[in-house]
Amino acid sequence: MLLLLYFICDCLKMLSVIDPRFECSICLNCLKDPMLTRCGHRFCSECIHAWLKRQSQSCPIDSLPLSTENLFPDNYTKREIDEQKVTCLNKGCVAVIPLLEADQHYASCEFNKNQINLHAENVCPFHLIGCKDIVKTKSELMNHLVMNIHRHVTLLSKSHIDLLNNLQSKDSAHSKAVEATQCWDANKDPNSEKALLCNLYERIVVLEQSNIEKDKDIERLNQMVNNLTLEFSRNQNEIFLVTCNGVYVWRFTKFMETLKLMREKPSQTQRYSEGFYTSSTGYKVCGRINMSSDNRNLSLFIHMMRGDYDDTLVWPFSGRITLSLIHPKNQEQTICLKMQSSDESVAFRRCSFGNNGNDTPHLNPRAFGYTEFVAIDEVLDKGFIENDTIVIKIIVECI
Repeated sequence: MLLLLYFICDCLKMLSVIDPRFECSICLNCLKDPMLTRCGHRFCSECIHAWLKRQSQSCPIDSLPLSTENLFPDNYTKREIDEQKVTCLNKGCVAVIPLLEADQHYASCEFNKNQINLHAENVCPFHLIGCKDIVKTKSELMNHLVMNIHRHVTLLSKSHIDLLNNLQSKDSAHSKAVEATQCWDANKDPNSEKALLCNLYERIVVLEQSNIEKDKDIERLNQMVNNLTLEFSRNQNEIFLVTCNGVYVWRFTKFMETLKLMREKPSQTQRYSEGFYTSSTGYKVCGRINMSSDNRNLSLFIHMMRGDYDDTLVWPFSGRITLSLIHPKNQEQTICLKMQSSDESVAFRRCSFGNNGNDTPHLNPRAFGYTEFVAIDEVLDKGFIENDTIVIKIIVECI
């Protein structure tokens, strides 16, 4: 039992340095002579061949049909593993060893506190788990072992509990690796109790790996659902902007923060609404708000934008435009101004090609609207702001 405890401690050290990419899903140790399956999983050559010999012809992870003909040497991963170096985890040891030789090094490292001095006859075999008694002769040691059976069993029990607690903090797959070291026997009697335990363990490994794969599938599907939800929301908004028939409600959020920026940098702070269409195949326009030149009023304009149907429309745009600042609680205080388009105004012309003949401006740089649409003090004092948001309604009608 004591030897087994030492062995488990060394196994845990080994497991703590293995990159998950280089871990065999059967023995849960570092891949040795890695083999790649047709379904994309990696195992030790000896492990997967032994698995296929004992089990049905299926992959241990996804249970897809698998035979030795579907196994391929993974030389790329083998070269990666061969290049891996690890530092000994034993306190005081500074050796850097190849990953595949780590378990052998831990077993023989002079700094390994789990090593057993088989020649020290005056040391109780249970000293590493708490027995502090010192004996001088072999006869005293035998007498000590006989007289302290109960105490040694108690120490073993306590050590076992501590070990289980440590294992619970590790990855569950690593815990199963420790169980495997206790019951694995390649030459076991198929009818023995150990054989049954090994078969159960192997089945647990399959189920756990299957759960891991399913968890990954669920995570991937959740991400796909989130992406589709976002895409659906974007598409829904785009459809609304095309089918709103020239009626757009602009909820201007974080107004006070924007107002502060406008006051600090009036000529550099402008905010634009989303572009919307006058009909499903009509003109595309957007709204713009900024500080007036006297820093006392808010300016509100509209811009003609480059749309999908510009080549089928009559230019310049001809129609009526209504700009409203909605009062959230008293409709009678809503500010509503109307204006008529002008054929002479550059603002209503189609977005033309740039000077280089290649670029079409995103929107007409010339706008049409009111430089003094509403006084800032009126917005602040008369309750137009609710939840740091003002609501602007823009209606564009074609004639």
